This record gives sequence, C-alpha cells and structure tokens, in this order.
Amino acid sequence: MALSAAPSPIRPARQYPTPPVSSRNLGTASSSSGVTDGSGRYVLAHLQPGLYFLEISGSGFGVFKATNITVEVGRVTTIDAALGVKTMTETVVATAELPVITTDRADFTTNINDTTIDNLPINGPPLVHLCSLHSRRRA
Repeated sequence: MALSAAPSPIRPARQYPTPPVSSRNLGTASSSSGVTDGSGRYVLAHLQPGLYFLEISGSGFGVFKATNITVEVGRVTTIDAALGVKTMTETVVATAELPVITTDRADFTTNINDTTIDNLPINGPPLVHLCSLHSRRRA
C-alpha cells in the first residue's frame, strides 16, 4: 500500500528541486511525508488503507493538492502531480513630495529684455509702436 508518482518516460537532462510530499489519512488523521527525487518521483510507503489527502509544494513552485485518494491493500496508488511555476506578486509603493510653494511672499521676478520683446508673436507693428500709440492717445 503506497502512494507514488509514475516514472517519467523521458528522463530529464538535469536534476530538479526535491519538493516535500505529505499525506494525511482522512479517517485517522495519521500523516506521512517524504520528498521527490531529482526527476520528480516519490513514494510514500506503508500507508494504511483508507482515503487520503496529498500535498506537494516546492520553493518557487505552486502547490498541488488532491483529496479523497483511495489507498487499497496490496496496491500502489499512482498520483501524478504537475507543479506549475509559482506566480509572484510584487507591491511597489511610490511616494512623491509636493513642490515647495511660498504663498506668504513673492520673491521671484521676471525680467523682460529687448530680445524677448522682439521675439513676441505679434501680427502687426512692433510692440514699441503700440506703446507710442498708447502714449499719444493719452496726450
């Protein structure tokens, strides 16, 4: 009486991590554990007949869970599990400070020179002519 994973028909070229395997008898709450080998195979031997819960979890991999697995006398129960890559979540916290604005005093100035005035987009006479027209009108 055992729980196992069937050997893979294709032998992997490299060794994989060995995640832990644990089982729990649903009737008696007794548990057993082991690890997979480098090819992902495992055997949990000497189990009592009954219904079992199986869990396989590995660092960097998802968790495989199976329940109501029937283990019978004189038989090997094969449960093949596929562990996917664990999804990662990441939280990024961005904080920004507001620019310092001084509202109690006006300590900034802007100087306008001749070049700035000459480059103004005015359709018509230069700004100097407009100023002279304004001054003639007052007189």
